[in-house]
Amino acid sequence: MDKLRICYIGAGRFTNRRNFPHLAEHDVDLVAVCDLEEEKARKAQEEYGFGKVYTDFRKMLEKEKPDAVFCVGPHRMHYGVGKKVLEMGFPLYTQKPPAANGQMAQEMADISKRKGVVAHTGFTLRFSKAFRDMKRVMKNEAFGRPTLCIVRYMVRTGSDLRAAAIDMNSHAVDAGRFFMGDIEELKVEGGWQEGVRSYVATASFKSGAVGTFNFSSGMMGGEIMDVQIVGEEGHVLTDRRYKAPGKSEERIGVLEAGEGPHHASGSWWDVENYLNAVRGIEEDISPIQSAARTMQDVDKIIAQLEEMGAAL
Repeated sequence: MDKLRICYIGAGRFTNRRNFPHLAEHDVDLVAVCDLEEEKARKAQEEYGFGKVYTDFRKMLEKEKPDAVFCVGPHRMHYGVGKKVLEMGFPLYTQKPPAANGQMAQEMADISKRKGVVAHTGFTLRFSKAFRDMKRVMKNEAFGRPTLCIVRYMVRTGSDLRAAAIDMNSHAVDAGRFFMGDIEELKVEGGWQEGVRSYVATASFKSGAVGTFNFSSGMMGGEIMDVQIVGEEGHVLTDRRYKAPGKSEERIGVLEAGEGPHHASGSWWDVENYLNAVRGIEEDISPIQSAARTMQDVDKIIAQLEEMGAAL
């Protein structure tokens, strides 16, 4: 198969940190990069080898007619630009969140389905070394049905809770859905301690399992996220270790020789999965339809926080 011809929209900080450094490793032709600030696009061209520079994404796509498009920036850009990319009939990659709410994300999913093109949302934790190993363990019959999921995620001190829920805490909700399946019901309680931003959402999953999503600015001093899943008969799985009844603890999420930080964070595998989905040789593990459901659950959390008068 010929190399996929790639056009990239957005040359900001996240892209330079996460996707640009390894993009050329994925058997692609970096046709063009676009940014409203031409200087940023020029820098990306010089550092990463893009063929051409644009400041108008429509002109870029109309002229270059790529096989796949990346659109990475704020969620307003994912939705506003991403919808136009899909309407033009091009496969689309956006980072999470794909939009500010579930309805907007569903609009994108509907266009993707109507146009018959891949639309992938980069919930990169799905592709992290730790989460990949957790999925491997859960596929073992001995693990049995997952019965409990506990997720903790940070809230930046002083952060607007609505913005935190949409942008960062959606990672936690998506992790729960990724491991446990769709959520049947969510019940939210807000914290009221002075100087601390916190809230908890209890979840009933359609599988019959239960879980909690715990968010606090008190996590800032350590890891920003922690996941624990309990399986039948006492199996305990976290993003660091696995303990089966009667057996020694197994370390998970450990990098193998030749792997680096982009594999650990999930960025490398996230991009590879999108491109292979476009090639038609791999199932999309993080499609826009799944992301829309995640954002619909985030909407429910925000609505309940508003109802109880939490300072959003």
